[in-house]
Formats: sequence, C-alpha cells, structure tokens
Amino acid sequence: NTETTEVSGKKVWEDYDNKFNTRPESITVQLLQNGTELKAEAVKADKEGNWNFSFKDLPKYDEQGNEYTYTVSEVKVNGYETKVEGTTITNT
Repeated sequence: NTETTEVSGKKVWEDYDNKFNTRPESITVQLLQNGTELKAEAVKADKEGNWNFSFKDLPKYDEQGNEYTYTVSEVKVNGYETKVEGTTITNT
C-alpha cells in the first residue's frame, strides 16, 4: 500500500510576546513514527510571525497494512517549558 499522509502543526509561544527576548530564531520539531524519531525539521516564524510546520508524503501503513501513528516533539528550548497537544507545541 503506497497511500501517504501528512502531519501539520504549529508552535505557540506564551512568553508575553517575547518580552524577555529569549525566543530563539528557530526550533527543531521532531516527527515520530510509532514512537521512534523519523525526521527532524528546523522551524522558523513566517513573515506574519506564525510558526507552522508540515511533514508530507509520509507512508500511512507499514508492510503488514498496519497504520502508523505519527506524533511530534520538540528539541528542548532553554528557558521554556514545552507542552505538546496533538500537533500543537506550546512553550511557556
């Protein structure tokens, strides 16, 4: 089965609009397939200040026809606590 899927999400900063100027230029979002890191991607803010990410053309099923479970994580950002809900990563 060659069916593919996509995992998209966003990064939310709850840091009083970067009041303390501690927000990094970029973050690293990790894509996990059944709990194992499959790939990582550097994510930066777009022109509007949105931090969005997308992993495309991912295999939906393994060789036995079982659907993969994809989740996201983030490499720790110093000075922030990270919370992941679905594909939204929030740092406070």
